[in-house]
This record gives sequence, structure tokens and C-alpha cells, in this order.
Amino acid sequence: MSHRERKHILKGCRASEAGKGPGEGAGLCPNQGRGFWRRYPWLIWVFPIAGLASLIWFLIRVVPKPSRATYPCQRIAAPLASGFIVWAMGLVGSALAYRKARRLMGRSRYVIAGVFAAVAIMAVWWSVSMTQGSGAEAAPFVPTDPPNSPMGVAKGICPGRVMWIRDANATSWNGSTGSWWDDTNTDQAKVDSMISAAIQGLTGESSDADAWDALFRHFNQTHGFGDVGYQGGRRSPLRSMGVSL
Repeated sequence: MSHRERKHILKGCRASEAGKGPGEGAGLCPNQGRGFWRRYPWLIWVFPIAGLASLIWFLIRVVPKPSRATYPCQRIAAPLASGFIVWAMGLVGSALAYRKARRLMGRSRYVIAGVFAAVAIMAVWWSVSMTQGSGAEAAPFVPTDPPNSPMGVAKGICPGRVMWIRDANATSWNGSTGSWWDDTNTDQAKVDSMISAAIQGLTGESSDADAWDALFRHFNQTHGFGDVGYQGGRRSPLRSMGVSL
């Protein structure tokens, strides 16, 4: 279509709209509504591409290890993949039935042609009804390892022991004045008491001195330094994990 022909059609559409009275509906251009799909033709392929990608991703991840089907990413991909399969089956079935109906119509076998035409329509309806049902319900998560079955090998002076120390009075920050880590918002005596309780509970000793000595001796023994405690000049990193409740 040339540029002049397009201008002629556009003028004809505007003229038909302008010729309507105030009580009459505005005339619609025959080409009105097609501009969106002409501007964004790639939108037609969004669902097929997303469904095919989801199907490939699901097969690559789940076939080698079926337990991965419970992963969140696979729960998202599964409905898209299944919807794509249903849509593709309906599309192929409808196309085959339609082609068969056209051939039979050319041979004047109208009854059988009508049956295949109905099959083509039913195939489209089936694929649409299957994909428009209620949302897929995710299966409940079932962990692969049973409860209370730790993984790995426990380490430390008391293997597997973890100390949890909490004292709400260790900080007095009101949420607006300064920062929670400021010295003015921290009760150092409470913090010292928490550290003391942590190292004594971790080692099973009754004093801080014995607890620190037990920690250093265990570290030196397990790293080939002999049965010795802390020696001047050595440094020992400590890691604390702050948890807000």
C-alpha cells in the first residue's frame, strides 16, 4: 500500500466519523485496532517462547534429579511448561483436523467434514479451558532430610555446640537518637556478662580464665601446636553473629 493510499484511507475514516450526528455512534475505520499489533508484533510470541523456555528449563533441572521439582523456581516454571504443552497440543490437533475437514469438503463429504470441523473447534476450546482453570497449587514442601538430622561433621571444643545469648537490657537505643552501636546506647557491663556466659557455656568451664585457656588449648592441639594455652604475641579472631528479635 502506497503512502498516498494510506492517506486516502485515513481521510475516509475521519470523514465517516465526522459525518455522524450527535446521537449516532461514531464510524469505525476498518483498520482501527490493528495498529497495536503492527507496532508490537513480537507480543504474539511472548507466551510460546516463555512456555518453551520453561519446559526446557524444567526438563534440564528435574530429569537428572526429580527432587528439584519442589524448588521455588521449578514451581514457577511447571505451570508455564504444562500450559505450553496443552496449548501446543490443541493448536496442532486443531490444525490437523481443519486441514482434514477442508479436504473432505472438496470431495463433497460434508458430514465427515463437519465432524472434523467440530473436532478442530473442540481442540481449541479444550486447550483454552485447560489453561484458564484455577491457578496451579504448589505441592507442600517436603525436605529431603528428616528433622533433627544435622548435616556435615560437628567441629569445635564441644562438637556441634552453639551458644545463644540474649539480653534486652544490653542496649537502650530508642530507635531515633543516634545509632544502636553508639557507646552511649550500649551497657558495656551487660555485654561483658553476655560474652562471659557465652564462652563459659561453650567450653563448659566455670570461669572466664579457664574458658579462654580451654579454647586456645583446643585450637593449638587441633592445629599441631601442642598442648599449650595462649602465648603472648599471638592473635585470635572472634566472630559474633548479631540477631535482632
